[in-house]
Amino acid sequence: MNCPVGVTGTQYVLCKIAQLSELGYRLGLGLAVLYLMVIGFKYTQSKGGDMRATHKEIVILLVGVAIIILSFVIPTIMRSFIEQPAP
Repeated sequence: MNCPVGVTGTQYVLCKIAQLSELGYRLGLGLAVLYLMVIGFKYTQSKGGDMRATHKEIVILLVGVAIIILSFVIPTIMRSFIEQPAP
């Protein structure tokens, strides 16, 4: 998301915050995918030994991914309502 040319003041700040939010969103999901690969490797190497801990890590990862997605979706929805023209 690029800021339009000529935008200044509050709109510029909001645009930069949106850019940082999107960067955090992408970085967080990228790290979650890497962590999922690590958990998958641990799961395949456990051979039935310590599967409960691995399952707990998977649940924690899924909760984290849900939080990451919601932290991007909720402000996006709020911004669309704020920027909506009045009827």
